[in-house]
Amino acid sequence: MVNLGEGTPDTRRRAKLDEITISAITAEQEHSVLARFSRPEARLITLSQEPRSGVTFEVAHETLIRRWERLREWLRESRDDQRLLHRAREAAEYWTQNKGSLWRSFELEQLREFAQRIPQDMTAGLVRFLDGSLAADAAGRKRGAPAAAQYLGRDRERSCRGVDPCWDCRMAMAKRRDTA
Repeated sequence: MVNLGEGTPDTRRRAKLDEITISAITAEQEHSVLARFSRPEARLITLSQEPRSGVTFEVAHETLIRRWERLREWLRESRDDQRLLHRAREAAEYWTQNKGSLWRSFELEQLREFAQRIPQDMTAGLVRFLDGSLAADAAGRKRGAPAAAQYLGRDRERSCRGVDPCWDCRMAMAKRRDTA
């Protein structure tokens, strides 16, 4: 519900219900809690029904982010986790659309550690993404370092399609050209 500012103030952001939903069973409970916070006497959250996205919600007023000290404290305490979750949700969404790749190494380890530390924040989509990343990582380890690096290069190339390839992609492409 909050875009974390990088040198700028934090701002509100519209979020989808499935960003916080662990399962279909909890979706009703979470919607019920959001509905309480959106009542006229509370007016902390604004709920809406989007045609393609389903239920969305956002902080009703930016003033809440700037003035509610407890909320600002929560945001400070969880800033790194929220950034990781944002990147992971985006990566998982791209992966499910076959537009992105699974995570490896550092990011995968961060997500694994997060899932163990705060499992209640892992949605069904994030769990599938984590499981797929862990399986691909294990398969890469079984094939050995050179094969895993080559696989990783192809995986990254696929994720950079249509844009200037990242450094790792260019290195992987050059390595494959040299060995071919």
